Formats: sequence, structure tokens, C-alpha cells
Amino acid sequence: MTYKQQNILISLNNNCSILTKKFNNVYSNTQQIQPKSGFADISKFETFIGNLINKNTLKLQSIARYEISNTFNKFYFPYTISGKYQNILNFISDIENSKRDISILKTPFKIEFLNFTIFSGKLATTITNKKAKDIKSLKNLIPISLINHKKIKTISSLKLNNKKYIHIKYYDKTRDIFIENQKIKINYDQYKIKLINNEVYLENN
Repeated sequence: MTYKQQNILISLNNNCSILTKKFNNVYSNTQQIQPKSGFADISKFETFIGNLINKNTLKLQSIARYEISNTFNKFYFPYTISGKYQNILNFISDIENSKRDISILKTPFKIEFLNFTIFSGKLATTITNKKAKDIKSLKNLIPISLINHKKIKTISSLKLNNKKYIHIKYYDKTRDIFIENQKIKINYDQYKIKLINNEVYLENN
């Protein structure tokens, strides 16, 4: 590592420390004013995060398997996101100042500087209406909108000749038609299409 890169990393670490203190104060004050609501299910949480990623012109690098606390409804989602440094800060700000029960700064996180900025951390939130069997079934699935970076308008399905056809309309006026369990490639990675509770997911193969 060069001397310049070391100085950049020191600067980023200092900024992260200041940012953590700043948003912890905001979070504390907000909590005293009004309670924050969680998410009805995992797909709604992941759609919320996907919209913030797109809003701040960031790229989702990976989502690891989530963890569940002993209270069962507290979830921790490990995300790795890349983009411009200021956009990463804006993303953190949007989360910590949202009206939802979601936080980055209450769990450890890391910001790295390479050719671009990489954020790695766990997003903590409350999922209110998940049964144990539903939680297990979603563990290896990712909402398609987080991978193709498109905002979904409607999802419909039709069963024909023992096959279930899935029709997705996006807000950008494009559309996709899939067959459930169909294998597709996105960004050189292969996935299998899944439809659960009228939500489209990608299963890693």
C-alpha cells in the first residue's frame, strides 16, 4: 500500500467514526420522538433497500445469508455495496433517517477505498410477520429487482400445460416473461426463477 493510499484510508476511517457518532445521535433523538415500524416480510425489506441502492446510483456486489437474533423477529442482512464515496454516505444517511426500523450504524461496518468505494456491513431490521417455514424457504433467494436494478410495477402469473408463466412489468415500461424454475444468466451468474407469495426471486445455482 502506498503512502497516499494509507492517508486515504486513515481519512476514510476518521470520517466513518465521525459519521457513526453523528448518526447515532440522530437515531437516539428520533427513537425518543416516535417508534419506527419494521417490515411485514423479507421481500418488502429487500425492495426498500434495492430502491435506496438505485436512488443513490450504487451497485449491489453481494448479499450473504442473513442472521436471526434470539428474539426471532430481528434480522441482520450482510450487504456489500460499491459506488462513489459520497453516494455511500448518502445511502447510510437515507437508512438512518428513514421512518422504518432499520439501521447500519448499530452493527459493525467497513468502508474500503479501491478504484471505487466499497461498503460492507449488516443492515439490522425487524420482520414482523414471518413464520419459521417461510424464513427457511427464503434463505437462499434474492429478489430479482436487486439484481437487474429495475423497479417492479406489477407481477402476474398464468399456469398453462403444467408450466407457470411469470409476467413482470417494470416502471421503465420494459417487461420480462419467465417460466418458474427456468435458469437464467444475469451479470455472468446463473440463477433459477422462483415465484413465492407473488414475489419473483432468484435462486443461486
